[in-house]
Amino acid sequence: MESPTQGGPWWCGGSWGQTQGLSTEQVAQIVANYPGPHWVWREGLPQWMPAEQVPEIAQALQSGMFGGKTTVDRPSPAGDEVATQEDDDGAPFFTPNRLIFFGLLAFGLLIVCGLGGLVIAGHVKQKKIDDARAAEAARRAAMATPAPTPEPTPPPPPPLERVRSTIDKPREFGRRPLKTSRGRHGDGVASSELVEANGTVHGADRIGDVKGDTAWCESASDDGLGEWVELWFDCGVSAEAGIGGVAVRAGYGRSERFWRQNNRVADALLTVDVNGREEWKVEVNFDDRVDQQYVAFDRPARCARGDTIRARLEILSVYQGSSYTDTCVSTMSFYPASR
Repeated sequence: MESPTQGGPWWCGGSWGQTQGLSTEQVAQIVANYPGPHWVWREGLPQWMPAEQVPEIAQALQSGMFGGKTTVDRPSPAGDEVATQEDDDGAPFFTPNRLIFFGLLAFGLLIVCGLGGLVIAGHVKQKKIDDARAAEAARRAAMATPAPTPEPTPPPPPPLERVRSTIDKPREFGRRPLKTSRGRHGDGVASSELVEANGTVHGADRIGDVKGDTAWCESASDDGLGEWVELWFDCGVSAEAGIGGVAVRAGYGRSERFWRQNNRVADALLTVDVNGREEWKVEVNFDDRVDQQYVAFDRPARCARGDTIRARLEILSVYQGSSYTDTCVSTMSFYPASR
């Protein structure tokens, strides 16, 4: 029958590692010679136990046969097998010389680790010093650099001149409006054009067709504020005295009913240029009436033969139509200055 000190095989582990395949005597030898804690396990035990609480190991320890005697080498961390703690010639492994060697080796490692920590700490401290110096240099540079002088803010542009149209033709106008060789008042272009469901197009060219019963209408979804229509005319002999102003029918002039059903221009921005050179820019207020209305320039616009004059009417406000939100203009024309 197996003695209590000969049980096994045991697994034994601790802070030094773990090994296996040990007899009870070998476990007791490890417990007696190495600092704990010591944990053991073998088949049949439900879990790892402190070695000193296992009866057969405790009995082996109490026998006194392991008190200071070295018979087993320190278990290998790999834990596959246990080597004897005696050299092949029977001499103890932990001789004084070896203990001194290992002590010096451990001391040397401590010194190396300490020096490494000092070097790292020195680098961190120097980095903080360098960062502080850089921040101070930047602060001083900012204080030494004068603040840039802000750019002067230009004054707001002067308000546009505002004029009111007239029903009577001004005396400085010639007898008749200018016409092209085709009998038109000019050609038109616009920001948008209304196309009805039946295909009728209320295009920009209608403002120069000399017919009061047709009209240009914008196609915006609202009242058309910001939409514009422009009449342009190539000057000839008839314009040699200059252009005195424009005539506008600022709604759908086909009839009083059509006039009221659609929006009419109440206020507009009128811009006049010759060959792209702005001659006049003014806000015009129109009366809400079917008649043609006149706007005289502050001075005649010079338009030599071969030049092109343009008058753009941009909608600023409207008289509301009773049925539609489309804003319309029937005619525009240039009048020469009287000779």
